[in-house]
Amino acid sequence: MTGALGGLLALGEGDTALAYSRVEQAVALFKEMRHRYGTTVSLYTLAQVVAAQGDDARAQSLYEEGIAVARQEGNRQMVAVGLEGLARVVAVQGALSWAARLWGVAEALRETSGAPIAPRERPAYESSVAASRAQLGEQPFATAWAEGRLMTPEQALATRKQ
Repeated sequence: MTGALGGLLALGEGDTALAYSRVEQAVALFKEMRHRYGTTVSLYTLAQVVAAQGDDARAQSLYEEGIAVARQEGNRQMVAVGLEGLARVVAVQGALSWAARLWGVAEALRETSGAPIAPRERPAYESSVAASRAQLGEQPFATAWAEGRLMTPEQALATRKQ
């Protein structure tokens, strides 16, 4: 099996090299076809693969690229998915306030678009949020999250330097 799905399967089996190869091919193919949704999904999948390989900076870049494509497409649900993935990798890098803002704006997007987090994604999401909340502290985390809920995705992305 090739493409992003094949890459996810390989990643699930712990073969990050095969996962990378398959997903990188999918990204190239969808970009060539100018298929925005496929490009977005493939970029997010590739971000997961490189994060699993320990390259959080590259994962961050891939999530940001995917978010830009999802925004061009006007797909609010996929923007939220990307913001959540980006929040996970920036939290690992220590940008906990930024991560909380990203999660906050993603939550608001999901509410307005009626697209809850998929049940299979919820445990990883909740684990990342809980770890970040514990590291940053309840009140600073809640404040940053609330700020994010009032932001647009563009505004939340721009807060990285704060």
